[in-house]
Amino acid sequence: MKIIRFLSLLSVFGSIAWMVSKPDWEPAIAIVVSLSAMIGTYLAPEEKVLGQSQVVDKGGIGIQSGRDVKVGDIHNNNERAGDA
Repeated sequence: MKIIRFLSLLSVFGSIAWMVSKPDWEPAIAIVVSLSAMIGTYLAPEEKVLGQSQVVDKGGIGIQSGRDVKVGDIHNNNERAGDA
């Protein structure tokens, strides 16, 4: 988030320098947009580190993944030993 805040601050200064060198509508719009982006970075909530946790009772089976999981018959027999 620090990098995004730094880049938005840099864009504010860049658009102000553009406005000073060539006054027109385009640099004025760029100032408004870059200021909005910079303010938005301070109003946005901080990112939380997401994790996984799981509690399984005795005799239960817990399946946990960071992506989609396809579960067939979880009780393996000799014919389908690698399916679960």
